[in-house]
Amino acid sequence: MLDLRSAIEKLLRRPPFWRADPPLPVVLVTGEHADAVVTALAEPFKDSVPYACLDDQRGTIIDLVRTLAGEHGRLGNPVGGSFLPAPRFPLAQFVIWAREQRDDPPKPRPDPWPPHPDTGFKEFRLRLKRRRQERYGGARRTRISLDFVARAAATWVPLGTLVVLVLNFAIDSVLPPWLSDLRPGWLSEHATDVLGVVPWTLGFLLVLVGTAAQGVLSIRGSIFTGWFRRQPYLRRKRFERLPHYALRLANASDDEIDRLLVHAMVRDLGEAYTKWIFPWPSLGRGLYALLVLRGAGEGRVNAKFLRLLEESTYRTGLLPPMVVLATVPKGGVPRDESDPVKYDRFAESLRLWRRSARRRGPDLRLRVHAPSRPPAAQPSRPMAPRRGRALTYWAVVALLVAGPVAGLLFVQDWLRERCGGLPHARLVGKECVGVVNADRPTPAELFDQHMLNGEMRGLIEGIDRNNKFAERSGQYIDVVLFGEYSIREAMPADTRVVASKAELTAAAAYQATVTGTPRLRILIANGGDTFSQGAKAAELVRALALKDESHVMGVVGFPRSVQGVSEAIGVLHPAKIPMVSNTANADTIGFVGARGLGRPSPYYFHMAATNHREAGLMALFAKGKGLVKKDDTAVIVRDRSTRDGYTNNLADDLKKALEDHVKIKGVKEVPYTENGGLSAAASEACQDDKDDKDDKGDKGDKRDVVFYAGRSSDFLDFLISVEGRDCRDATVIAGDDVGKVMAGDGAEKVADMRQVKVFYMALAPRDIWEGEDALPTGFVQSLLDPFSAGSELSDDNLILTYDAVAVVHRAVSLAYGAANVPPDQQGQGKVLNWGDILLELNKTTDHHQVWAGSGGVVDFRAKWHTPRDKTIAVMEVTDEEPDYTKLVRHCGRLDTAKTLPKGVCKDLGDVADLPEPSPSHPGQAPG
Repeated sequence: MLDLRSAIEKLLRRPPFWRADPPLPVVLVTGEHADAVVTALAEPFKDSVPYACLDDQRGTIIDLVRTLAGEHGRLGNPVGGSFLPAPRFPLAQFVIWAREQRDDPPKPRPDPWPPHPDTGFKEFRLRLKRRRQERYGGARRTRISLDFVARAAATWVPLGTLVVLVLNFAIDSVLPPWLSDLRPGWLSEHATDVLGVVPWTLGFLLVLVGTAAQGVLSIRGSIFTGWFRRQPYLRRKRFERLPHYALRLANASDDEIDRLLVHAMVRDLGEAYTKWIFPWPSLGRGLYALLVLRGAGEGRVNAKFLRLLEESTYRTGLLPPMVVLATVPKGGVPRDESDPVKYDRFAESLRLWRRSARRRGPDLRLRVHAPSRPPAAQPSRPMAPRRGRALTYWAVVALLVAGPVAGLLFVQDWLRERCGGLPHARLVGKECVGVVNADRPTPAELFDQHMLNGEMRGLIEGIDRNNKFAERSGQYIDVVLFGEYSIREAMPADTRVVASKAELTAAAAYQATVTGTPRLRILIANGGDTFSQGAKAAELVRALALKDESHVMGVVGFPRSVQGVSEAIGVLHPAKIPMVSNTANADTIGFVGARGLGRPSPYYFHMAATNHREAGLMALFAKGKGLVKKDDTAVIVRDRSTRDGYTNNLADDLKKALEDHVKIKGVKEVPYTENGGLSAAASEACQDDKDDKDDKGDKGDKRDVVFYAGRSSDFLDFLISVEGRDCRDATVIAGDDVGKVMAGDGAEKVADMRQVKVFYMALAPRDIWEGEDALPTGFVQSLLDPFSAGSELSDDNLILTYDAVAVVHRAVSLAYGAANVPPDQQGQGKVLNWGDILLELNKTTDHHQVWAGSGGVVDFRAKWHTPRDKTIAVMEVTDEEPDYTKLVRHCGRLDTAKTLPKGVCKDLGDVADLPEPSPSHPGQAPG
């Protein structure tokens, strides 16, 4: 008996999904002990497959099919442990319902019943509507809806994801060429933001509409009832409405209904095993159905069912995915001989015959004789449902549903990490650092709201527009503007915002002047708040610059001498990328190497006067004004924050300058940090420098002058702390960084403080050009216009950034012309190497190509690449409107045709005049 079980088990096991389903036999068992043999064959499998066992007591085919495939049919019962829904029979159930209406007339009964299709349509339409409500209403509606949604999601979710990916790729690849032709207009400026939402919207709509449509069509039956137009029995006419068709079924003959009903049941069962291209439970079924028919003798309903099953198979080629075991009395099941057709239907019959001939498989009948009772089998466990294939199916479904969702979350996280998909920017904490506009316009949401409000937003959009024009020219170079653009918790008047806005304004202004070849693109590189992510941003800049197709010819900016800027220079130095700073003026800001082994980078150039020169001017100015004398004790307020190289270096240089130029032996330093101590520092700076008191009770000498070497963000608070203390009527001489707070209404606020007199250093004020014989550049002339904008900007950042971009573009233009690039190679990426540009920058000396910029003469004669005789000025805060500041003194050359007169700032000196750090003291700040 084990061999018999093994044989049936092989029939019931479905082959792998990549192989076609084979024909399954109708096993006709004859003999005296046929029932016992069929029982023995079917018993182990009845709980593991869709199973039904019928005797021969049902009167009609409709009764038999209702028992198998009706609302509670046996083949439609779920199989425990199979992890799959039971087969459904919507087609067979519709035919059964339509036929039942024949015996269910309304009251009073109309005559005739069933009615003619032209007169009974409304009644059948109401009944069909009522049937749908009964089948899919109440709790069943929720269950069925969830079933349809679960099935549909495995198809429409991946399709929607595919649409998103394809459209994103299409937009990225197609958008730039044709979008540039749409200018001017709102769409051309914002199309990237608008079109970026389109793929996600369409993908979501596809998932939503597809899932809903499939559910509605399934509930209405539209997905299934279309099959009635493609089958040969009682075919539904084209454009025939379903109530009309149901009425026609009610009026059909019994033989026509029987053939249609058996074929519909086989079709329904086939749907449960069809291999669709999209995931469906049929892919997970590993066992075929099993049907046992007892007493299928001639003239009985079971025999008729077998004949109709055989006829349907041969005529339509639709093989039932079901093993049939039937006991047959003597005489067997006769074949159903088709009635002859009339000669006028010969052509149609020939077409059907050829179709069935192509589809015809082997004889489905397999006859088995049982003359004796089968031997007793050893007790064995019933066959368990095959779960491997079902589990694989659900794993695929989970992958298709959860995979795209997880993929989208991954993509979203990937895009978020890359600030919305920017290839050369990364999200660090809440800051987007790196190059933010290398291949697309700058996303407006990247920076703090105060950084991109109003005019600031217009500046960046203007840069992006000019970048597009440069790209379209095909012959362009990139200059990276390295700055601080994600300032957290910034107020509109924040000195960092003032400086950053000035840098962007200057870069945009110079870019607008470039109309020749090569054109200029300004790439904005964000180093993070306080340049805390300077190293990371520099790594991204370096990666962009080292690409074969890169156009990056230099990096400008580095406006503050802080640790992050030093780290950024250290990252760019090994790549030998030319770097030009604007306002970073610590003496050793361009030094690279390990601590104690630092050396000046040959690829870094200072645009501003260094702290050594600034400290000398502060000391000489105080001496010349009589503010400090040889026997005085000078006090320096300094910010000792560990990450700030500017304030510590300026304080050290200032102490040495006071000792060298004024011969002061006692220099008192009053420190504070970014974490606090400013008020205490102001109080200590105002203390008497003599502890003894005379007989008249005088407190001694007040502090006459205080040197401020802190940051601009603390300057107003420092002055407020000074007011009302013992050093009233004192003079404060501050470093150049406080120029940022003087922009806008800062100078007016300082002018209102009557207890202090304020002077401050300026690296490139526009005032130095007024009343001079030297002719200013066009950019400076625009700033001198009384009606020009920009009074709220920091002059140092504005003018020196303009010069930094200009000197790099000038060097590139000279190298570009010397390279004599052939037309067929122009616009093909890096046509110059950085050595060519460095050579031109090194030629910017009195001996070669010294250049008069908007901030004075640029002369890189020193080995440290610091400017020689660079202009620096002393500004005074006054009551004079509208600027409340005036130029007191300046040193440095404004005209290349003139030399520095003797006696004018002759003792000021330059870092360029000092020797390089000796090997015994490498990296030490000079002065």
